[in-house]
Amino acid sequence: MRRIETERRPDWQQQVEKIGFVTHTSERGGYWDESACWVYSEAEMDKIEADTLALHSMCLSAVDHIVKNPSLFRHFAIPEWANQVISRSWRRSNPLGAGDPSLMGRMDLAFDGRHTKLIEYNADCPALLLETSVVQWDWLMDKFPEIAQDERQFNIIHDYLRERFIEFKPAIRDILHISGENYILEEKIQMEYLAEIAREAGLNARVMDQEMIGLGLDISSLFDEDFRSIKFLYKMYPWEWMFREPIGPSLVKLQDHIGFIEPPWKMLLSSKAILPILWSLYPSHPLLLPSFFDYHPSLGGDYVVKPVVGWEGRGVRIESRGRIRHSIDAGPFAKEPMVFQKLVDMQVTPGQYTQTCSWMVGDRVAAVVVREDETPIISTLSRVVPHYWE
Repeated sequence: MRRIETERRPDWQQQVEKIGFVTHTSERGGYWDESACWVYSEAEMDKIEADTLALHSMCLSAVDHIVKNPSLFRHFAIPEWANQVISRSWRRSNPLGAGDPSLMGRMDLAFDGRHTKLIEYNADCPALLLETSVVQWDWLMDKFPEIAQDERQFNIIHDYLRERFIEFKPAIRDILHISGENYILEEKIQMEYLAEIAREAGLNARVMDQEMIGLGLDISSLFDEDFRSIKFLYKMYPWEWMFREPIGPSLVKLQDHIGFIEPPWKMLLSSKAILPILWSLYPSHPLLLPSFFDYHPSLGGDYVVKPVVGWEGRGVRIESRGRIRHSIDAGPFAKEPMVFQKLVDMQVTPGQYTQTCSWMVGDRVAAVVVREDETPIISTLSRVVPHYWE
């Protein structure tokens, strides 16, 4: 595993905008960064895939453990009535397996070529989809066509999503509504891309602003802006936030009439509260970092403090013996309960903190993309860097 410098395409902005990626530059400069790429060995790719599958299996077992031990819900900072919504979502059986079927999730990993550690699991409406699927593949075809011809980039996520939507077709008998906040351009782009894949799978997909969703008088139905009933909904709004909205309690009835992607049980995996529970179930597991709901001596002198409910690094701080070394403003997450996780060094290359992001679609590992930063907290402004394997 190594980082190599590459020359940007002369017209790279136009190239990525041509495929719909217009959010390529952040307030800190280049968000999409093709001045470098990460090269993995085939054995390293195999290890990432195997470790991701192992972690996913452990996460599903953790969900089952929480549902069977409901006192654990107290760690997730959600209303008590939401426990019922999550538990029912997990206990329902379906043709695709146990629990309401899920679409995708993104695991953020510390990986140095030999060791893998789970940082967190973005299991509910994960970002970076277009960057992972289309943008880095388009870059590879332009820069290294012979590598692209040999398909030496771990990137099957478009095909796997189309196949997953085909599996959903018997349940989605009418329209798949895809909702989010249209004023957030990144969300709008991801919604349009998902709709494109769903249409390739033969679904009637409709993108809409979540502000236009209406609640029926019976509190068991939702409608779009044209008063059409919503029967299946992909949402770009996290369950933790939805549970706190005025509409939240209505979900107790709504979940019996509407199919949600991602399903409510995925909220448990997306919450940072899953990290201490995983550690308690699998203590000293080589793929996990020691994690607790309070400071524990086994964390040592250097550790990370994260809000249970957070987003893209907000509210995360790194402490050394109780003193803050690095932090990101908590914003709306300032009053959230916290979890403590042992610090892992993510400097694969000196001065560059690197996170390998591994995607799940259903129960299959689907793609890898890399994020990096000069600071040890990966955030929404951290650079996205392509990869290939040799």
